Amino acid sequence: MQKCFITIGVNSIDESLSFYCDILSFDLERRVAPAEGIELAWLKNENGLVVELVHRSGSNIPRVDNSDSFITLTFQTDALDSKIELLDRLNISYESFTLPNGSDVKRFRDPNGTAVSFMN
Repeated sequence: MQKCFITIGVNSIDESLSFYCDILSFDLERRVAPAEGIELAWLKNENGLVVELVHRSGSNIPRVDNSDSFITLTFQTDALDSKIELLDRLNISYESFTLPNGSDVKRFRDPNGTAVSFMN
């Protein structure tokens, strides 16, 4: 099997696009509203990873809270220091820890509670 994309439920397409494009360096590939109350956006990063953002609206649709999920999007970077500076500049709180292999990890949350990590 070949990877296709990761789907993430969001509360606001615009807020999530800003986060994924400005902080995680994704590019917007396509944005559509295929039906009333549904908006989709596909993002792609330099390594070909595709993330689909899904926003559903309506009076009976609960607010998205991905903070209870055990899923983490982890991105390896050679520029961990500059990523930390970016998080600090944007006042995004993060936790720091070291993996058994010695890799430094900075874990934070997207606007919908999805865990995201930078590691060296």
